[in-house]
Amino acid sequence: MDAEQSFTATVNLEADYKVLYDQAGLMIRNDAYNWLKCGTEYVDGRYHASVVVTVNGWSDWSLVPLEKPPSPFRLRVKREREAIHVEYGEGENGPFKIMRLAYLPLVKKTRTIMVGIMCASPNEESDGFDVIFDQLNITKYS
Repeated sequence: MDAEQSFTATVNLEADYKVLYDQAGLMIRNDAYNWLKCGTEYVDGRYHASVVVTVNGWSDWSLVPLEKPPSPFRLRVKREREAIHVEYGEGENGPFKIMRLAYLPLVKKTRTIMVGIMCASPNEESDGFDVIFDQLNITKYS
């Protein structure tokens, strides 16, 4: 996608996390040093809504504990220039809640960005986990 394109990306997901840091969601990537990932993550024995923003190689992490594993967990990410709005919804009809308004600058050399689903199981104790992504939609606008 063109690096300056505004868009809204949505997806529903269900995951059966097993170990610390199992995660799934959406990712926006300029390059290896400038990206955002959001979704659910398994931390301290429970599910959390999670956003990690990395700018110039420096990351910060936001977590919101969830009462129970949502089925499905819904994500909506809206990009307007360098502002990223991250919202999540729990269950089929749960209202979207704002989780994060983040700054993700354009990298001068970057002409395109990548937007899509992501999942990871970085813990060495992990054998992986099952995740279902449903209704991925990316809508461009000016």
